[in-house]
Amino acid sequence: MPQLDQVTYFSQFFWLCFFFFGFYVCMVKYFLPALSRLMKVRQSQQSGTPEDALVSYVDFGADSLKTSRQSLVDLDTNLNQWIVQTQEKLNQESFLKMNQKFMASIRTQSFDTHQLFAQVNLVFPPAASPIQGAYQDFFTMKALQQFHGKSAKPAKGGSRKAKSTKKSA
Repeated sequence: MPQLDQVTYFSQFFWLCFFFFGFYVCMVKYFLPALSRLMKVRQSQQSGTPEDALVSYVDFGADSLKTSRQSLVDLDTNLNQWIVQTQEKLNQESFLKMNQKFMASIRTQSFDTHQLFAQVNLVFPPAASPIQGAYQDFFTMKALQQFHGKSAKPAKGGSRKAKSTKKSA
């Protein structure tokens, strides 16, 4: 067996003793004094009874919970403020022109629709019966669609032009 070879046995034993005693000296000189100081500090801090330790542990837990809740409330408040500021900034910078154009188009359509209804009331006087009122509403909506550039929907079968293009395709 190579571990018990008489030629290498002495060198193996030498290096084992060297590292073992080196490790022992480092432990005694550096690590154990630091550990003993730490134990003395802990013992001096725990001079009370176990019940006192439990009370201090519960107090520590309650304080940390209170701090956590306050941190979450502050985070929520700050986040809400940031969201509101970001929305206002985005609306002022990016969407301002778009909002102005949208409001202008709504004003134009509202004015045009008001004018159209005024003209329809001149052409079709107020209806005397519900059926005449339904006809008046239908023609008004059809006129509004044509006025705003929307074509009326074709009948169920579709137009002849659409059927002929389907057949040719």
